[in-house]
Amino acid sequence: MCLTTDWKVPGWFASLKRGPAALGYETALWTSVRVADLIERETGVRYHPGHVWKILRQLGWSCQRPTSRALERNISGAISSSTRSPTSARAT
Repeated sequence: MCLTTDWKVPGWFASLKRGPAALGYETALWTSVRVADLIERETGVRYHPGHVWKILRQLGWSCQRPTSRALERNISGAISSSTRSPTSARAT
């Protein structure tokens, strides 16, 4: 299928730019499954989630993964260790 002739690019691309939260998803992250679902809802064309990333790359989007953080972080410990001087760290 040709991207420029068979697709309703403005419709589903505008929905993509609004973000997944605007479409009722719990998180603000697009997954290939979600994008495939969006394309099918907007155009009636079904794509395998593994192929969706190729479509997004054609449109100038890139694959990004959010930085992961520990669920149980000791923020006060991290702050206090980063504010110590190197000499006080050696003394302990």
